[in-house]
Amino acid sequence: MTSEVKFENGQLIVSRVYDAPREAVFEAWIETSKVGQWWGCTECTAVRSEIEPRVGGTYNNHMTVQGRGSPSRPKDRAAPARA
Repeated sequence: MTSEVKFENGQLIVSRVYDAPREAVFEAWIETSKVGQWWGCTECTAVRSEIEPRVGGTYNNHMTVQGRGSPSRPKDRAAPARA
């Protein structure tokens, strides 16, 4: 995996390139059974996901870290369209 982090125009932009098929990476982000396998940090004790993979749908991951929860609600994402 390669990563690039930029801060421009008041926005933090993190880009990552994975050595995996695009479809597999996208599925890892939208299938609740797969998100729990990678989401969170080493102190994460549980991950609960609610994902509706459609425009206007819900993307909510809640991880528990040492008894404390932290919700994550990023913007909606469409399926990858470029090669």
